[in-house]
Amino acid sequence: MQTATMPTFLVRSSEDWQKLPGNIDALHTRQIFETDNALGLPVIGNAGPIRPDRLHPYNQRTRSTDKLNRSAVHFFLDDYQFEVAWNRPNRALSYVRRFDVAITPDFSIWSHWPLALQQWNTYRNRWIGAFWISEGLTVIPSVSWAGPKSFDFAFAGILRNSTVAISTVGCNVNAKSRGNFIDGYCEMIERLTPTLVLCYGRMPFESIVETIEYPTFWEERKAYA
Repeated sequence: MQTATMPTFLVRSSEDWQKLPGNIDALHTRQIFETDNALGLPVIGNAGPIRPDRLHPYNQRTRSTDKLNRSAVHFFLDDYQFEVAWNRPNRALSYVRRFDVAITPDFSIWSHWPLALQQWNTYRNRWIGAFWISEGLTVIPSVSWAGPKSFDFAFAGILRNSTVAISTVGCNVNAKSRGNFIDGYCEMIERLTPTLVLCYGRMPFESIVETIEYPTFWEERKAYA
């Protein structure tokens, strides 16, 4: 009886697939980081009190190859402008390394989205932070939320008493958005007890913990116009 043999092109090892263009492990299951929560969100934070002089947007590339001392790169941008940080983490890493500090990508978590999508983007935020830490970078977690239903995961995976970063862009559009921001902010303070908050944009009220406000990109442009 003749036994059929499998064509060699159908039995490539996973190592061979890794050599192909793109990335067969699109979910980064080969690199799972330490967690302290039921969702498996990687744990990041507690890099100490860090006070960058400036927050530099990731999409505004600088041509200088020198180390950008006392600056932090931020991702308070439209998601499409930094998807590369997840899809091609090593490619993004080569640029992020130029900064003293990296703030984790602020993937959107909208309240009208299914919770699974909100949790997925929170996971990506934490995973990228853990990946950067494993590469020797100083990382500050960015924190965002989407209403009370998100609170159990929005603040998970961040060590208490850390420096954290938030954005207030769009939080003062109307009374509802302002109220949602205040509720989430108070929940963040209670759950994380951050030692310092870096705020991209102006706080809509007096902060109850030490906070450093940074102008948005458009505020900076107006100032230098």
